[in-house]
Amino acid sequence: MQDEALNYLPDTRTMSLPEMIQLVAQEGFELVDEDHDLLGMNRDQLLIVAHEFDVEANGEDLTDQELRELVIEAVDNWGGSDIKDTYQETIDQNATPAQVMQWILVDEYVACRLSEKGEVTLNLGFSHFWGRQGTGQAYYLDNVIEEIALGE
Repeated sequence: MQDEALNYLPDTRTMSLPEMIQLVAQEGFELVDEDHDLLGMNRDQLLIVAHEFDVEANGEDLTDQELRELVIEAVDNWGGSDIKDTYQETIDQNATPAQVMQWILVDEYVACRLSEKGEVTLNLGFSHFWGRQGTGQAYYLDNVIEEIALGE
């Protein structure tokens, strides 16, 4: 069994482009290459990118938002692209680690469920820890623990 920490930082290798765009916008990160800012592109720029990624987009039939969504989907499905790399690099350079307040020893089942729900977990051989980011109440009262207990 390999030692690993999960969800301590955003894992851009597993994120879709829409998730990365949302995180960059939400956190207010400045892109490392502003030419790849899909949210800041005007209609003409989006049509150029659409053409580069073989998107069938009749510019007159689509709203700007529909065109933007088509372009984002095409870039995401393309695999490796400079645009996606820009978002990955921006997040990797700017993301701050989760602020863990307490480490709670949990069993493997609970650690897996916590990780699936985006919680920080640390797996050290046969020992599993939850990196709780809150404090002030009993951990079994946290929403994520209640969800796991209820099978949600």
